[in-house]
Amino acid sequence: MIKAMIIILGIFYSSSIYAQKIKYDTVFIKRPMYYHDQYETDTIVMPAGTSWSTQVLTGTSLLKNSKKLSSLSLNGVRAISLEMLEPCSEDELSIDNLYDEHRRIVSLKRENDILTVDVTVVSYCCNHFLGEAYLATDTITLSYIDYGENCSCHCLYTLSYKFDLSDLQDSLGIKYIGFTSKNRKKIPKKS
Repeated sequence: MIKAMIIILGIFYSSSIYAQKIKYDTVFIKRPMYYHDQYETDTIVMPAGTSWSTQVLTGTSLLKNSKKLSSLSLNGVRAISLEMLEPCSEDELSIDNLYDEHRRIVSLKRENDILTVDVTVVSYCCNHFLGEAYLATDTITLSYIDYGENCSCHCLYTLSYKFDLSDLQDSLGIKYIGFTSKNRKKIPKKS
């Protein structure tokens, strides 16, 4: 009986010491409700540095495990990253000219097998972007979801998509990249 109590106390003592050494990450979530000016909150607590923390999307990034990107990867094009190069710049253009710049490729370069595509998009100020791409016949079609607060202004953002084309087969006939067939550009040859 005494041995059993000593073992139980030893397990309790060692587990309480171990629990104090674990560091945690927290994610605060704020969801608007349908009522005016009301919201609900929640907090996710997870051990620091675990794979769980990679499941939380923040800022501007790729939707890494989406069906679109997985399918693109099966065709030899691996999405590497999506970055916001220039945050909200509402004062550069008048509202009349702002949408002329929407979903426009401003730079397209290929260094060996890495393709970098810089684009401008218009969205609410205060937003971030989740990027995707998919294959449509001979074109890598860019897409994104903008999310964040709906501020009362619109801004021009510059985003940069990066792709690894090292597994791309010429036989697939992929020649272009863009948001639509009207604004697509020819993919440069390897440098």
